[in-house]
Amino acid sequence: MSSQSKPIKAGSLRGEVHSFEAAGDTLEGSKASSLTIIARGSFRIQGEGWEMVKYAGAVIDFPAGQAHEFIALEDNS
Repeated sequence: MSSQSKPIKAGSLRGEVHSFEAAGDTLEGSKASSLTIIARGSFRIQGEGWEMVKYAGAVIDFPAGQAHEFIALEDNS
């Protein structure tokens, strides 16, 4: 299974909220730069040659060109 996404808008900022129903759900990120806020749960985030684990409250700034994938480590992340 994969994540569910919903577009959001806050003033001039636009983005998406992703929900992961079950541990093991995945989301492949784009190569565009992005600011990611982990609102709940925990994730293994990986790319070519690197991996990290992040928890609720983490803020991650992905530079342009860095492909990445999120894998939920717990349900309802």
